[in-house]
Amino acid sequence: MALTPRRLVGLGLVGGLVPSASALLVLLLAITLDRVALGLALIVAFGAGMAIVLAAISASIVVLRDRASGWMAAPWLARIGRGLPALSAVAVLVLGIVVTVQAVAALA
Repeated sequence: MALTPRRLVGLGLVGGLVPSASALLVLLLAITLDRVALGLALIVAFGAGMAIVLAAISASIVVLRDRASGWMAAPWLARIGRGLPALSAVAVLVLGIVVTVQAVAALA
Protein backbone atom coordinates (compact mmCIF):
# COMPACT_ATOMS: atom_id res chain seq x y z
CA MET A 1 0.00 0.00 0.00
CA ALA A 2 1.52 3.30 -1.08
CA LEU A 3 1.81 6.18 1.35
CA THR A 4 -0.12 9.00 -0.20
CA PRO A 5 -0.85 12.34 1.41
CA ARG A 6 -4.55 11.54 1.43
CA ARG A 7 -4.03 8.24 3.28
CA LEU A 8 -1.73 9.77 5.87
CA VAL A 9 -4.10 12.65 6.56
CA GLY A 10 -6.90 10.11 6.87
CA LEU A 11 -4.79 8.16 9.35
CA GLY A 12 -4.32 11.30 11.42
CA LEU A 13 -8.02 12.06 11.40
CA VAL A 14 -9.04 8.51 12.31
CA GLY A 15 -6.43 8.42 15.08
CA GLY A 16 -7.91 11.58 16.53
CA LEU A 17 -11.34 9.99 16.71
CA VAL A 18 -10.13 7.17 18.97
CA PRO A 19 -10.66 8.12 22.61
CA SER A 20 -7.58 8.21 24.79
CA ALA A 21 -7.20 7.01 28.36
CA SER A 22 -6.83 10.58 29.57
CA ALA A 23 -10.10 11.53 27.86
CA LEU A 24 -11.83 8.67 29.67
CA LEU A 25 -10.42 9.87 32.98
CA VAL A 26 -11.62 13.41 32.29
CA LEU A 27 -15.09 12.09 31.51
CA LEU A 28 -15.20 10.02 34.69
CA LEU A 29 -14.03 13.01 36.74
CA ALA A 30 -16.64 15.20 35.09
CA ILE A 31 -19.34 12.64 35.92
CA THR A 32 -18.30 12.55 39.57
CA LEU A 33 -18.41 16.36 39.70
CA ASP A 34 -21.80 16.48 37.92
CA ARG A 35 -20.27 18.41 35.01
CA VAL A 36 -21.04 15.93 32.22
CA ALA A 37 -21.43 18.60 29.51
CA LEU A 38 -17.99 20.00 30.33
CA GLY A 39 -16.52 16.49 30.25
CA LEU A 40 -18.03 15.79 26.84
CA ALA A 41 -16.78 19.12 25.51
CA LEU A 42 -13.27 18.33 26.75
CA ILE A 43 -13.34 14.91 25.11
CA VAL A 44 -14.37 16.48 21.80
CA ALA A 45 -11.49 18.94 22.21
CA PHE A 46 -9.08 16.06 22.95
CA GLY A 47 -10.21 14.21 19.84
CA ALA A 48 -10.03 17.28 17.61
CA GLY A 49 -6.61 18.22 18.93
CA MET A 50 -5.28 14.71 18.42
CA ALA A 51 -6.71 14.59 14.90
CA ILE A 52 -5.09 17.93 14.01
CA VAL A 53 -1.71 16.90 15.43
CA LEU A 54 -1.72 13.47 13.76
CA ALA A 55 -2.80 14.93 10.43
CA ALA A 56 -0.06 17.57 10.64
CA ILE A 57 2.58 14.95 11.48
CA SER A 58 1.36 12.75 8.65
CA ALA A 59 1.48 15.60 6.15
CA SER A 60 4.97 16.53 7.38
CA ILE A 61 6.17 12.96 6.86
CA VAL A 62 4.91 12.98 3.28
CA VAL A 63 6.58 16.32 2.54
CA LEU A 64 9.86 15.25 4.16
CA ARG A 65 9.80 11.90 2.35
CA ASP A 66 9.43 13.63 -0.99
CA ARG A 67 12.16 16.18 -0.28
CA ALA A 68 14.65 13.82 1.34
CA SER A 69 14.51 10.97 -1.17
CA GLY A 70 18.09 11.61 -2.29
CA TRP A 71 19.88 11.44 1.02
CA MET A 72 17.69 8.65 2.41
CA ALA A 73 19.66 6.16 0.31
CA ALA A 74 22.86 6.85 2.28
CA PRO A 75 24.31 3.60 3.74
CA TRP A 76 25.14 5.18 7.12
CA LEU A 77 21.52 6.22 7.51
CA ALA A 78 20.37 2.68 6.76
CA ARG A 79 22.67 1.34 9.52
CA ILE A 80 21.28 3.85 11.99
CA GLY A 81 17.75 2.90 10.99
CA ARG A 82 18.43 -0.79 11.61
CA GLY A 83 19.86 -0.06 15.06
CA LEU A 84 17.12 2.25 16.30
CA PRO A 85 14.68 -0.47 17.43
CA ALA A 86 17.33 -2.11 19.60
CA LEU A 87 18.44 1.25 20.97
CA SER A 88 14.88 2.22 21.88
CA ALA A 89 14.31 -1.18 23.52
CA VAL A 90 17.42 -0.70 25.67
CA ALA A 91 16.30 2.83 26.60
CA VAL A 92 12.86 1.58 27.68
CA LEU A 93 14.44 -1.26 29.66
CA VAL A 94 16.86 1.07 31.47
CA LEU A 95 14.09 3.55 32.22
CA GLY A 96 11.90 0.74 33.56
CA ILE A 97 14.70 -0.49 35.82
CA VAL A 98 15.32 3.04 37.13
CA VAL A 99 11.63 3.59 37.88
CA THR A 100 11.36 0.17 39.54
CA VAL A 101 14.40 0.80 41.74
CA GLN A 102 13.00 4.18 42.78
CA ALA A 103 9.63 2.67 43.58
CA VAL A 104 11.17 -0.10 45.68
CA ALA A 105 13.36 2.44 47.49
CA ALA A 106 10.29 4.56 48.25
CA LEU A 107 8.51 1.55 49.76
CA ALA A 108 11.39 0.73 52.09
